[in-house]
Amino acid sequence: MDYLKTLVNPLGKGLHRNWHSRNHPVCNVTAGCICCRGRKNSVMALKQPSEDSSLENFQRLSDDDYWGSAHKGFDFSEGSSQSSLSSVSLTLRKNDDLNQYDLLRYDGLNEVAENKTPSEELLTSHIYTAEEVKQAQKLVENLNPLELPLKVSKGNFEKKTLSAVETVRNIILGLEYNLTSFKGRREKIELMHAAVESHDGNAILVVVMFLKNTLKKSIFQKEIGLFPDAVNMYLSYLYEDHEIDELTNMLLLLNKPDDAAMLKYDFAILVQDPNRKMKIIENCLNTHFTCGSVHRFYQESVWEHKICLEDQIVLKDHKVSSEENSPTTAEIFTYLTGKTDLLDSSVTCNLIFSLLYFVNVAKIAFINAENLKARYKLSQKQYTWCALRTFAATKKWSNIEELFLSKSWLGKVKMRPCISYVQILGSLSKHKAPPEVLKTYINNFHKEDRKIFYAKKYKCYSVVIEILKKNRDRLGLIEIKGSLPRHSIEFCTITTILNENINWRN
Repeated sequence: MDYLKTLVNPLGKGLHRNWHSRNHPVCNVTAGCICCRGRKNSVMALKQPSEDSSLENFQRLSDDDYWGSAHKGFDFSEGSSQSSLSSVSLTLRKNDDLNQYDLLRYDGLNEVAENKTPSEELLTSHIYTAEEVKQAQKLVENLNPLELPLKVSKGNFEKKTLSAVETVRNIILGLEYNLTSFKGRREKIELMHAAVESHDGNAILVVVMFLKNTLKKSIFQKEIGLFPDAVNMYLSYLYEDHEIDELTNMLLLLNKPDDAAMLKYDFAILVQDPNRKMKIIENCLNTHFTCGSVHRFYQESVWEHKICLEDQIVLKDHKVSSEENSPTTAEIFTYLTGKTDLLDSSVTCNLIFSLLYFVNVAKIAFINAENLKARYKLSQKQYTWCALRTFAATKKWSNIEELFLSKSWLGKVKMRPCISYVQILGSLSKHKAPPEVLKTYINNFHKEDRKIFYAKKYKCYSVVIEILKKNRDRLGLIEIKGSLPRHSIEFCTITTILNENINWRN
């Protein structure tokens, strides 16, 4: 408001003081002029309702006399625009130096708050005519000091083009950059070279994505292959963004068929739905693993995984109709394998699942354990270990005995296990097999000292008593009797043997 008053009545301090003393000799200039509204004392005088009309008439007459006189200090019709512009710029500079308190004071807001002067009356006192206000606003709009420099700087920025090195530097420093200026293929390659030379991953990735979006796919793949660092950054970006198809194509282009095939396989096994996973693995086999460039070991491994997954789907479907389907069987499967679900488990898990749920199924059935053993090409020892642990957990001692029986050339049935009797006894005792079952395997040791040792270890005292009685070892029987609880079967048996008429050796 202060600079607007100056524009409407642009008088200097000296001219205003001379004019004031000539037209208002009674007022004290230092105390404030009533017509200018610059001081509180003059505003206090406006509070009297009897003096409002006289003051306004006095001010209007004074202004008319001044503008009609020959000693006026300013005229819109005369004088150069340079003098008016310098006056406006001087006023703007002075107003910039004012603090917020002075602006509130001279704008009249302080007067309204303290003296309760009507705001409309106070505002109209600063404006003389609408035409003068329009001219003042027009001058201010035409002389905006920020408009011209902004336009010039903006034009210079748009016209300025940065080199490849400068553009990469701005990318690294986080400054403004423009990649659209690099339109030619040669310019884009220079930009790529500058990004690789900077050894900054973000800058390299920005330039790589720019080339990908602006070059033909075949040209882009050909040019990026010349920069190994850029290729590694691009491959990492594709892997993190899960763009598997593009990543696979890049690996094949770089003559890495093994990596491309295993990448497809890695993402195929992440699928949760078993049927959909089967289709993806089959597609992966037909697309990437059947070609001769992939290692044979990878081909066989993925093919075996496909067979294993097929069997798991079939076994799980037949589980519902199984006689052994119960919560106890499910707990045993979790105890033996550490898995709660058959899907995405190992080959041995399939075999244990078949031994638990389909032990009584005919051997010609697809889900029989013997058929699974042949399909997975398991050795006899691998199959025996899985069957021993499974039957011992389910307390099927007769099935364990049948597991180790075999016929000779003459048709004689004899126990010939593929694992040692020590391991068999350890597994049976772990699952708390009764002494009668353990006795069968202890008696298969050839040496008596080993029979006595393992009989004492697993508390099969009936075997020890028989051997000591056969050897007429009276002291050995007494020693065993002392370690047995009274009234037990073995204690009574030893007592009876000692009372018999036997020619003891000791």
